[in-house]
Amino acid sequence: MSLSSGARGAGFNEVNRGAASVLPNGGYPLFGKLLTVTTMAETLTGSTTSTVPAMAARERVAGVLGPEWPADLEMNVFSAVCPSRAVLDHITSKWGVLIIVALSDDSLRWGELRRTIDGISEKMLAQTLRVLEGDGLVLRTVQGTIPPRVDYQLTELGRDLCERLIPLLTWVTQNAAQIVSRDR
Repeated sequence: MSLSSGARGAGFNEVNRGAASVLPNGGYPLFGKLLTVTTMAETLTGSTTSTVPAMAARERVAGVLGPEWPADLEMNVFSAVCPSRAVLDHITSKWGVLIIVALSDDSLRWGELRRTIDGISEKMLAQTLRVLEGDGLVLRTVQGTIPPRVDYQLTELGRDLCERLIPLLTWVTQNAAQIVSRDR
């Protein structure tokens, strides 16, 4: 099977987003694009007389992520143009995850963070902290002392994210040896 997509059809917002949703031009919605599934025979012969509708992508996502996944979300991490992709990049980077989890218990100073996260360069620590602060996940507090003291701590949003990242890191540490030892 091959997937083909076309331009966004008129009346997209008015169409039901269920698996049987059909746009006025006969296409099926997939995150703002039209999606049809074509069999290999159709691809080889050029015939499109038996194009079969693909299961609506939102239905597949809801099936994987569960009933609490809102079907009418404006943010859709599976869409290439969704701004949530940038947030996903920030929080799932190697250094982003480690910084967030390192700050899980208490606020830390720059040097404490650097010593806690073995192997992070000053540049990457500064860059990642800036990004996480910009995303509202980390709070940077400058004390008016000499020398200046800068503390970093998680915001409420950062703590919520950290609670979700800790099980991921637990899984990684439990399974890393098995994954790394696999023959490639």
